[in-house]
Amino acid sequence: MKAKAALTLQQLETVASSFPVTYHPTWSVVDSTKLNLYAECPRKYFYEFVLGWRRPSHDLVFGRMFHEAMEQLYLNGLTADSAISAAEHFNKLWEEEYVNLDMELFERFRPKTPDNVLRALLAYVKRYSSVWHKPRELELGGKVHISLEPERLMVFKMDWFGEHEHYGLCVLEHKTTKMALSDWWARQFFLRLQLGTYNHAGKVFCGQEFFGVVVNGISICNSPRLKRDGEPYANSRDIELRQVPVNRSNATMGSWLFTVNALWDELEADFNKLLTCNAAQPTLECFRMNTNSCTNYGGCQFWDLCCARQNPLQSVASPPDGFHTAYWDPLNEIKHYKGVVSNAS
Repeated sequence: MKAKAALTLQQLETVASSFPVTYHPTWSVVDSTKLNLYAECPRKYFYEFVLGWRRPSHDLVFGRMFHEAMEQLYLNGLTADSAISAAEHFNKLWEEEYVNLDMELFERFRPKTPDNVLRALLAYVKRYSSVWHKPRELELGGKVHISLEPERLMVFKMDWFGEHEHYGLCVLEHKTTKMALSDWWARQFFLRLQLGTYNHAGKVFCGQEFFGVVVNGISICNSPRLKRDGEPYANSRDIELRQVPVNRSNATMGSWLFTVNALWDELEADFNKLLTCNAAQPTLECFRMNTNSCTNYGGCQFWDLCCARQNPLQSVASPPDGFHTAYWDPLNEIKHYKGVVSNAS
């Protein structure tokens, strides 16, 4: 008997009713955020992107609002007045997001708070207003082929696409953090899947004139504590800025292309295996755990669930306490949609 052909992600909808969990159209929409999380831990991917279970995250909310502030800043020019206006836009978003926020929670959010955003934007203007930046598009995105047979389209979104005085045609990728912008911080970007996606998309629709990605690092800090003489205390930090150019060679991009397609293969295999799983089984034999990542970045939000539930299908009717259901669709984050990018244009 001939083996049944495996389904691609785009074909999952045709067997939607056969899955042991509720099918969602976002399963077939893939970007580097999703693939990166799958590489980190397939079980975490299952909870977050298959079931759509999430916890509120101030870091994610702050990042979204700060990106909007940076968009406003570049729309109006790198001036102190534009920085103040962009900070006011951030404040408006903050007030809409955090209605009647008490001071205790506000202080827990520090340093990612509106007062420090104003300081960061003013510092940004002071540092970079003399460096020629000319954006062509802000919040640009679309889909780019990573494979023609089988056809695979990866979603991408670029914060800033344009011309830079030092690097030429490139993407600026805004990254906010509370960490110091050390060499260790910078090294994480040279092999990251996300930046490979931007390099791939940029070279496909711009050709060899495209430089690559410049990581636009912005470290958000509280105002440094000062001594009576006005000098800051030792080891105190203030707003820190750093731009890290990431220009990948053709050989490095070949490795990136192999990696993302290998991850895509594994992801499709897990979805196909999910079709054969059910709640009666003691273990979920797909979307495996990666127990080496449980304590990364301060700990995984799903750690308790993985300890208690060897087969999550036995309890998927509703998310557990502290979680809500919110499916991630990267296409909804794109303001200027370029469509499918297949060749230089």
